Amino acid sequence: MPVFTALSVEDEVQERTKYIDEARKRRIVELRRIERERAKEMLSRFKAASAQNRQQQIQFIQELSLYEQKKRIQQELREIEELLRTADANQEAAGVRTRAYSAVKSKAADIYERRRSALERGNSALQLLQAQKQADTEKLERKEQVRLQTKQVENIRARQAALVARARELERRIALEKEQYNKHREDKPYAIVEITKDNYIPLLANRNKSTAKIPGFQVSNDFPLEGDNLNGDVSHNSHQNAFLAAEATKSMARKAAIKNAEDRERTEQVVRSELRKTVKEKETAKVADEAIRLLYMLSK
Repeated sequence: MPVFTALSVEDEVQERTKYIDEARKRRIVELRRIERERAKEMLSRFKAASAQNRQQQIQFIQELSLYEQKKRIQQELREIEELLRTADANQEAAGVRTRAYSAVKSKAADIYERRRSALERGNSALQLLQAQKQADTEKLERKEQVRLQTKQVENIRARQAALVARARELERRIALEKEQYNKHREDKPYAIVEITKDNYIPLLANRNKSTAKIPGFQVSNDFPLEGDNLNGDVSHNSHQNAFLAAEATKSMARKAAIKNAEDRERTEQVVRSELRKTVKEKETAKVADEAIRLLYMLSK
């Protein structure tokens, strides 16, 4: 490409664009010329092949016409024999008959030999064409089989990648749920338990923590203590309510633990099942790769 040093930037861009367009046009013209030459060459080859096929057809037709000539000659032979039978039985007639018979016989033998050679050439050409067609068909079938097996292996590998990604996603979700569950338990060391319809009390879920740290929980002086002079029924009801609250909390915690364990086990079973499928499909893909390699070697 020439260097435009004495021009401005816009002029240089225009000149370069113009130079590139001219080069592209020259290249297009050259490519069209090459295509025309190739088309002419293909046309000449096609014409030559057509002429050769036409010549072969003419030759085959001529060889087939020899059979008709043989029939005509046989008819002539019968006519000659008839003439010879009706002719005078002398030496000249006998000589004529002998010469005619020998000539017809030699001509018939020549025609028969030509016909036999033509049939042999036609049969050999037909056998070659059939063998070539069968070889081409087998080659196409092998290519199609290799393509289908390659596509099947690609589908198996894509499914394998999807299953691996899904297994990783399930593992991540399990870890996230475990983390959230542990965080939830750490953030709430107590549970609000319903004693009656309008009475709720906080109950510690972690015995190492103190009720003094529970927000909004204060020991009320409205409930009677053991040293007070109130009825023992109130104290008994208070202890009974606390016991019921503790039992309810234990039951809720047990149910939550059982549910979490079942969810975790179900998720682990799904992950294990998917991993087993992935391992099985890996083995299938390995066998398919080996089969494709063998087919490729056989096709070569």
